[in-house]
Amino acid sequence: MAGRGRPKAELTLTATERAELLRAVRVAQAWQSYVLRCQIVLASADGATDMRIAQELGVSIPTVGKWRARFRAAGIDGLVDVPRPGRGPAVSREERAWIAALAAGGPGVSAAVGEAAEAASADHWTLDALAEAVRGEGIGVGRAQLLRILEDEGVRWRRTTSDGAQTP
Repeated sequence: MAGRGRPKAELTLTATERAELLRAVRVAQAWQSYVLRCQIVLASADGATDMRIAQELGVSIPTVGKWRARFRAAGIDGLVDVPRPGRGPAVSREERAWIAALAAGGPGVSAAVGEAAEAASADHWTLDALAEAVRGEGIGVGRAQLLRILEDEGVRWRRTTSDGAQTP
């Protein structure tokens, strides 16, 4: 049965490549998709068939072939995800950090926000006033996106009292 199917190109590893792949498989904080790809390459280099690798790792045979081919073409760098097409984030990391700092500091903290700070009371922001201040700085965000940014950054722009009511 060894001669069935289309012959595949042999995959050989250098000692350095094998050591790096084994290290990636053993690291606890590695991306699991990357670990799976490393396991595919290691098994293939050890002589296992694509069908056997697919069965043991729970992937399809074309997936095994894909990662073998990418490894042969680009080495270990070929196992990393390639950037996907599409629009990038509308608000940069720096802008998100600035928004979070502004919201956490209150309207009286930044003189750069001008009229929006005057619209809010002296000790807290309203969502509308904060959105207006952020847009005044040239960052195009709406209320919903601003709220998602604040939640993602862990900023509590409203305080909760002991009885569960929200206060501004």
